[in-house]
Amino acid sequence: MMKETLPPDPKVTRLPIAPAPPTPPREQDVSTNSVREEIQWLLGEAEPIPESESITEREPPRTSLPTMLPDPGPPPHHRHAIVCPQCDRWTWCATQHCHLCRFDLFSYYAVQERDQKLQRQVQLRKQVSRKVVGLACVGMALLFLGPKAPRPLSGVLVLVGIVALIGATVLLNVMERISRG
Repeated sequence: MMKETLPPDPKVTRLPIAPAPPTPPREQDVSTNSVREEIQWLLGEAEPIPESESITEREPPRTSLPTMLPDPGPPPHHRHAIVCPQCDRWTWCATQHCHLCRFDLFSYYAVQERDQKLQRQVQLRKQVSRKVVGLACVGMALLFLGPKAPRPLSGVLVLVGIVALIGATVLLNVMERISRG
């Protein structure tokens, strides 16, 4: 083999190489005595540990593995914080699942919104039906009282009674259309 030579270039510098530490003589046959001697030789070569760096007291061993604590969630009364309806702890309002109990918040609030919408429709039907009954009663009463009233007032009472009955009919039709669609 040819030995590589470096060109004489001033930019190339050779780094000094530290000599290898002496190794203890080894025998072909490894026995327990030779291993002991080698350990004693290595311990003799080792540098002693300064007292300031030595460990005088050991920490007690941990009895359990560290556990991952769940994310505590948002601080109370944060503008993006809500109370989870299942676990009653604070969670973020824009997440689909509660980060503590995995409760599906989106479907819960969708059901709540649907129930509120149905309740509003029921209230609206009750209000409209009261108005229909009131208009029908007023219209019928005016139609019956119209002929018994004095002559100039009787025509007005009958006309207002007919308008009240037509208004009740229109409200009834509107209520049916709202409940269908």
